[in-house]
Amino acid sequence: MSIDDTPRGSWACSIFDLKNSLPDALLPHLLDRAPNEEIDRHNEEQRKANRHRELFALHPAIDEEEPIERHCVPEVPKEHFGQRLLVKCLSLKFEIEIEPIFASLALYDVKEKKKISENFFFDLNSEQMKGMLRPHIQTAAISTLARSAIFSITYPSQDVFLVIKLEKVLQQGDIGECAEPYMVFKESDAAKNKEKLEKLRSQSEQFCQRLGRYRMPFAWTAIHLMNIVNSAGSLERDTELEMSLSERKGSWSERRNSSIMGRRSLERTTSGDESCSLTGFRPATLTITNFFKQEGDRLSDEDLYKFLADMRRPSSVLRRLRPITAQLKLDISPAPENPHYCLTPDLMQVKPYPDSRVRPTREILEFPARDVYVPNTTYSTWSFCRQH
Repeated sequence: MSIDDTPRGSWACSIFDLKNSLPDALLPHLLDRAPNEEIDRHNEEQRKANRHRELFALHPAIDEEEPIERHCVPEVPKEHFGQRLLVKCLSLKFEIEIEPIFASLALYDVKEKKKISENFFFDLNSEQMKGMLRPHIQTAAISTLARSAIFSITYPSQDVFLVIKLEKVLQQGDIGECAEPYMVFKESDAAKNKEKLEKLRSQSEQFCQRLGRYRMPFAWTAIHLMNIVNSAGSLERDTELEMSLSERKGSWSERRNSSIMGRRSLERTTSGDESCSLTGFRPATLTITNFFKQEGDRLSDEDLYKFLADMRRPSSVLRRLRPITAQLKLDISPAPENPHYCLTPDLMQVKPYPDSRVRPTREILEFPARDVYVPNTTYSTWSFCRQH
């Protein structure tokens, strides 16, 4: 029977094709066991068998100094620190001493309108004033006795202020009545007004006995931090910078630059062209001689930002406020690399810490104005605590 005798596509044609078709050759060693190394070697030989050697001959050679991909060795994870500033609170003295006064420090960024650190509370009262609150004071932890603080600033700028707030024991009357004795009586007139001062002390003792656990806002002031740092950069150690509201004739930065840094213009310290560095200036002692009376029950952050921005203007409305005369001495310096007797924001001791009974230095938690992306270096088990 011939294929020509059957019509194309018919059943008979299909049978004829099937009977006359030849099988494919069997794959050799298909089911044989072979080690993986032998298979990899055979595949590599097959890839190189028909490879063209001059395939990339026309492509320019790669410059070894500028590789296509650069692999950098990552840094070891470590705790993030900004530029660190050490502030020591030395003394706080008013014209009259009739009751305990409590103070706190914090950093604010006016441009970002953010508080960039937690509060650091410190106590500079005399033993006599502390005795008025003895019925309300339990055994104090050593961390509450700190008078030195280390502030960390990740984004230093010309708009950072150190804000100081004062509080007193809660008493009857508004803040104006409570602050009036501090604005009227002078230390030189203590003998003449002895009876009035004794009456005020007696009233303060009564309030301390009844309301010693409660506080009320009293006064506040602020320091333009970068101006202090820029001014201290050319001063000798332990130079005192006077900040007196009654003496200044322009803004705070104008007055201080004219009296201390006569050779440095105001534009240089406030233009923002200078690099904002907190690591190279010399330590300086500030004497703050005036505070602003607290207006109202509380000072909101929105009002505070307006006041801080206004301090840098020559026609400051704060010049018209009646100040409360006092003397607060602060020592500002770059923080040492390995401070002794230092406590972390979590109140953990940082080595070296030779004696647990010594008054510590507190590290103050930073609230960065912008996000900082760093790996976690501390854990709740406290088994990986930082050591200097």
